[in-house]
Amino acid sequence: GDKWAVLMRCHGVTAAAENIPQMIVDMAAMVQNASVYAECLKMGIKPLFCAPEEGLAYRTSHHAEKPLLRTWEYYVRRAKRAIEDIRNL
Repeated sequence: GDKWAVLMRCHGVTAAAENIPQMIVDMAAMVQNASVYAECLKMGIKPLFCAPEEGLAYRTSHHAEKPLLRTWEYYVRRAKRAIEDIRNL
């Protein structure tokens, strides 16, 4: 359908994107959002979800070429610092 990811109970997540940078940026956001959600549940706070239009606006703006490449380059730099085998790539 029109969704880009699905969380499958007892199986994990399946996701799709148009390219690798999009996938990495989306998955990093998904992990961060899941962490915030879990912390809310631990504190007994009901998390506020954004409206579908807000989610679409966020995804559209973050998938624009410049923001996407800037975020992708940030994650590449972090990976190169953390993983010795790819430092010189």
